[in-house]
This record gives sequence, structure tokens and C-alpha cells, in this order.
Amino acid sequence: MSGEDAPASPRASRLEGWDPVIGDEVPLEDVIDRAFDYRGDVTLVRHDGSEVVGYLFNRNAEARPPFVRMFDCAGAGPFTIRYAEIRTIRFTGKDTAAGKSYEAWLRRKAERPPAEAASEPAHGA
Repeated sequence: MSGEDAPASPRASRLEGWDPVIGDEVPLEDVIDRAFDYRGDVTLVRHDGSEVVGYLFNRNAEARPPFVRMFDCAGAGPFTIRYAEIRTIRFTGKDTAAGKSYEAWLRRKAERPPAEAASEPAHGA
């Protein structure tokens, strides 16, 4: 998926494989918000060309200076990276939330024995 194929909404389309081109049509802040919602590893590319591959678990656009926080793919961190350092964020890891929809939950529940399924709380409760 190229930078021009930006999903309209982080929940409306799969982000896995998205390589956005930051600019007027795709603001950095939007990409950071989508990376925060993404349940997989991303590759954060800095302006100096260095990269951090890992899980982006926090961001704060209100802070001065605004920043993101990540763990790298080896589990080191957390690392704090200022927005001003970020050239782009690529969605390179597998989306671990893909296929984990309500419909999938209903299928799993239907496949369980009645006693076990009845004891499980409702999805979203």
C-alpha cells in the first residue's frame, strides 16, 4: 500500500503494509494516531535516516515538545521520540488485531460447549 493509498479511517481499513508519505494530504499527526491504534509493530523513520522498529504504545500531541513512546522489537525501551524527529511511520508488522472482530468472537463462542460459552462474559461488557 503506497502513501497515496491512505486508509480513510484507522478502523475502516487495514493499515498493515501502509507506507505513508507525510505531507499536506497525510499529516504526521494523523499517521501517529493511526500508529497508536495499530496493534502491530511499526517502523518509525527519523529525519536523520535512522529507524526504530517496534510497538508505538503512547503519544502526546499536547506536550511541549510533542512525543511518541515505543518499545523496540527486542523489547528494549521505552524510547521517547519527539514528533520533530519523525519523517514517517511505516506499518510493517503484522496487525495482531486483524480477524479479532466481534464476528470471530461469536464463531468461537458457538464452537464451545454450552457450559463454557455461558460462563464467558459478553464481548465489550
